[in-house]
Formats: sequence, structure tokens, C-alpha cells
Amino acid sequence: MNEPFFAALSRRVDKRACNIPTAAVRVNRDTAQFEMLYNPDFFEGLTDKERAGVLKHEFYHLVFEHVTGRLPEDVKANPKLGMKWNYAADLAINSHLKGELPEGCLMPGEGMFEDMPAGKTAEWYMANLPKDPDPDKGQGDDEGGEGDDTDEDGEGGGEGGEGKEKEGKVRVREYQTTECLMTIVIGVTCLIPLRR
Repeated sequence: MNEPFFAALSRRVDKRACNIPTAAVRVNRDTAQFEMLYNPDFFEGLTDKERAGVLKHEFYHLVFEHVTGRLPEDVKANPKLGMKWNYAADLAINSHLKGELPEGCLMPGEGMFEDMPAGKTAEWYMANLPKDPDPDKGQGDDEGGEGDDTDEDGEGGGEGGEGKEKEGKVRVREYQTTECLMTIVIGVTCLIPLRR
């Protein structure tokens, strides 16, 4: 990746392969260090441009403090809001990465988010996504990943498979979360099954 800023940031982030659908970042509770979790099979199926886009996407979550200072208190208190925050954070970041991410990633102005403008903050998207998405409804037909044996709380993303759509200001598909991402984690949310 010919991106000195992101390369310098990458050197300061621990990386760990695990069985999650795509990739995610978090603060590791044991080490208090930033950690990037990734699925090697997912990365193998990406082009070089997409791989660089996914890495930049994950590092933007850290730069924009989506897993630290800007993580809303109501999301910390209510894990059901974790997926909504992940969608909001992804929409904010992906505005800056148009044309660099895998097909199907959340993008303002496209697909089910066609009425959402680009260039807004995660907080703006959070306020304008449907209220209180219920993760017990509309879970995907695909089961997502198996987790990585963590038992931490928080939020996640990056699941594939078809889901039931909910009505609201925009239509949001809800996906089954994986145990691995039930931590203070934000990742790439793609609305397509993983490439194998």
C-alpha cells in the first residue's frame, strides 16, 4: 500500500487472523492496544485495490475514534444498537473510499442507502437510520462466521448473506452477528455473501 499515513498507523495496530466474515478493529481488553481482526480467506478473494481499501477502511475507524471516544454511550449500554452504529460508521467512512472497496459494501447514495448523502458523520447516519433495529428479526439465511472465542461486549459488522429488510428512512438489512464481533469492534459491512 503506497499510503505512508496508513502504513505508519498499521505498524501500531496488532493484527490477528480469526474466523470472522471480513475484518474489524477493536481495543483489546487484555492489552489495551488497537487490534485488527481479519479473515484470511476474505482477504485472499480481494483485488490489491480492494485489500488496500479494506485496510484503509479499518484504520479510518481508529482515526475517527469509532471504537473509542466517539462510541456512543447508548451503544455501549445497548448491544442491539451495535449493528446500527457499525452501519453508521461504515457509511461515514465509505464516503471517502468510493471505488476502493469490495462490491456490496455500504455506500451512501447507492443501493438501499440511495437516499443517504455522502460525506456525513457517523453520528448523522446513526440519527437518520431506522430507529432501534431488532437483531432478532430478519437474521440472514447465511450464518456468518463462527467467532474467535472472545467473550467481550460491543458491536460488529461484516456479515454476509440475505437478510430481511426493515422499513424506515432507509431500508436496512439485518444480519446475524458473530460471537467474534460481539466486542467493541467495527468492521467492513458488506451486503453480499463472502467469496470463497
